[in-house]
Amino acid sequence: MTRVVKQHAVSSTPQSGEPTDVRSAILDAAVDLFYRQGYAATGVQQVVDAAGRTKGAFYHYWDSKESLLLEIHDTFHLFANSRARELMERDLTPDVRLHELIVDLFRQLELYRRHMTVVFQQALYTPYAKYPKSKALRDEYEEIVKTVIQDGIDTGVFRSDLGATNVLAYGAMSFSFWATNWYRPGGARTAEEIGETYARVYVDGLRKH
Repeated sequence: MTRVVKQHAVSSTPQSGEPTDVRSAILDAAVDLFYRQGYAATGVQQVVDAAGRTKGAFYHYWDSKESLLLEIHDTFHLFANSRARELMERDLTPDVRLHELIVDLFRQLELYRRHMTVVFQQALYTPYAKYPKSKALRDEYEEIVKTVIQDGIDTGVFRSDLGATNVLAYGAMSFSFWATNWYRPGGARTAEEIGETYARVYVDGLRKH
């Protein structure tokens, strides 16, 4: 008998406070466990035990641990994409827009650090061919960053001798990816302040002088 996978809307805003329902409790427990001990090392039983729920409750909402991982992935990307689209609607020059994109990824560390860590650690192992919706969400953000860089090159704001825009885009995004490994809230500098530093260095390197 074929299992029917239930589709659920993914929130584009961060969840906060104590979970008030079964689904939220399981999702929050999974994010915490995947973040602390890794996706591969965490079983469904551990997730439901941490949530104080049952496997039956888990399989009511997800058909596998993998589908739960994809929901965590989609939750973060929906949020990041919505912020990037809002930024694209503002009347900004390409250099300012790229600066803001980089800084905003660091701002998101304050909201979605655990989600981002899980997503980026599993990026190489995520079976995007099976999940075209998730792939489209990932690709949308990359396309936005590439578009901003290409606009800067086309308008003469950025240098044109640095190679493929996709390579430059991956570089711009990688600062926050790596920061998930070492950034901790409450340090001497906020995530936004760190993002400002990286953005200035990167955008100044691209800017045509």
